[in-house]
Amino acid sequence: MPTEISGATGVSKVQSSAIETGDLPTGSVVQVVASELNTSFSTNSTDLVDVTGMTVTITPQFSSSKILLSLQCGTMVNGSVTQLTIKLLRGSTIIKENSGYSYPAAGGWNAGIAGFNYLHLDSPNTTSAVTYKLQQENETSGYMHWNYGSNTKGMTVIAQEIAG
Repeated sequence: MPTEISGATGVSKVQSSAIETGDLPTGSVVQVVASELNTSFSTNSTDLVDVTGMTVTITPQFSSSKILLSLQCGTMVNGSVTQLTIKLLRGSTIIKENSGYSYPAAGGWNAGIAGFNYLHLDSPNTTSAVTYKLQQENETSGYMHWNYGSNTKGMTVIAQEIAG
């Protein structure tokens, strides 16, 4: 809103285009950052590895904001991989972990094809850049393929800053 000023200075209107914390009601989307990768990533590691492409960096405008993360990708397993451990990290800190993430079938090529969707609401309490990434490890042998095959359209990671 413009502020009207009258007086001897001759200034008739002062207007600022800056968004202030008080201007946004709680729950407003402040910014959206997206990362998309159209190549595939495969691993047969039984150790934790970064899932290439499932990374996004956002710099919150306000320390009171929350970050809503949405990670999406088509996946496929082959061999005997039917369970995974999947971890979501903020920097090097694990903020969400799912052990025993299961796939629908076991054995053979194309054993399990599924859509991977992961949501998390985080409170980083900072205005410094924050990087989120996904890690996985196979609990059994075989390969986990991320964004594999003709039916997948890309790995997408979306970070939305939500006013707190």
